Amino acid sequence: MNLSINKGLGGRASKLDLIYLGYLVYYWILLSFYDRSAGISNAMFFLMTLPAVGLIAANYRLLVRRNVSFVFFLLYVYLFFIAFVNVVRGQYDVVVDSVFFVLPVIIVSRLNVSVFVGHLNLLFILSVIVSIFFYHVGLGHYGYLPGHAGQHVHMGYDYRISLFPFLAPVYSGVFALSIFIANWFNRAKWYSVVLPFSLYYAVLSGSRTVWVVLVFFVVVIIADKVSRFFGRRVLYWCVIVYVVLFFCVSYYPIVVLSIIGSVFGENSSLAVYLYRDQYVVTDDGNIASRALIWSEYLSVFKLNPFIGAGLQGSNSDWDLLSRDWTEVYFVYLMARDGLLVLFFYFFWVLLFINVLRDYDLFRLNVLFLLIMVMLNYGSFSNMYNFVFLVLIFFVFGRVRGENSIRRVVV
Repeated sequence: MNLSINKGLGGRASKLDLIYLGYLVYYWILLSFYDRSAGISNAMFFLMTLPAVGLIAANYRLLVRRNVSFVFFLLYVYLFFIAFVNVVRGQYDVVVDSVFFVLPVIIVSRLNVSVFVGHLNLLFILSVIVSIFFYHVGLGHYGYLPGHAGQHVHMGYDYRISLFPFLAPVYSGVFALSIFIANWFNRAKWYSVVLPFSLYYAVLSGSRTVWVVLVFFVVVIIADKVSRFFGRRVLYWCVIVYVVLFFCVSYYPIVVLSIIGSVFGENSSLAVYLYRDQYVVTDDGNIASRALIWSEYLSVFKLNPFIGAGLQGSNSDWDLLSRDWTEVYFVYLMARDGLLVLFFYFFWVLLFINVLRDYDLFRLNVLFLLIMVMLNYGSFSNMYNFVFLVLIFFVFGRVRGENSIRRVVV
């Protein structure tokens, strides 16, 4: 992998750039104006997936190029084995989910398309306007000021705000933070206005994922100011510490909650925020469902370690996992795909190491954000999710600010 940064090349968008900008705008419209609380109708699912299928069909030649790096070869191997195993099982949904997850990464990394931060700044500003308008006409689940929220108030989350009226604030927080990072490192049109507002929406999203990445961002900036040589070692250790903490919180909720309880008391604000349940420890001493499901993924993986359980399993625990839970998505993939998912994991590990070696702080932060999102939320990770597409374009695309072009070559 290598990174090229060319100064003084703002430039204008080509026709191809505008086509893919239209692709992003289309999914921004669906995310901003469609209320999914009652479920997704067949017609809406068709509208969501058709452009994504068209993108794959229009760029199929990019998928069969011979000069494939080892990093991306891992993705091809993962997709091949997942397709083979689940076709034999007759679980075609897994194949489709994997295709819509993996192919956008490969296609965007090979597209000769520029993403203008200024264009995304405009979409962010429009999102702010939409969130304000929808609140004042009585629509949407969240507002734009603390106390506007109409959902999760009983859990102490009434301060949460969202750019997207009908979606949980985590979508808003991830998009706002990605825009904040993009403008911090790539000054673009309206950046002086977008920077404070994007930070505002990111922080008040109340998302644990967003806050973790914000802390990482601060550490990156401070470490870089102190010393580039010192900074790389600090960042390596930050990632190692986070991975250890993440798996401790995910797999050992009882231990974590007992430690928190001994210091702050049972059902403290920290425990409630960490596991997102109002009463994490119930009256009979059991762990609430949100904490339980994280450790249950590991149990399913142990019963089906080689090729996973797919979407159906014979063990009793799978009834819990077969619902629409997507927390700790990487661990969910372990339960679903077994050891085959190691190809997928190694891709992101090697990619992160390469970006850190190139010391591109912009892509280091957005890649860390993308990985954190995929660690926690399966609903993000598909080709027809606007926020996921923005992150993919930021990591793998040619990103243009006012005075520079960033291009990553893998």
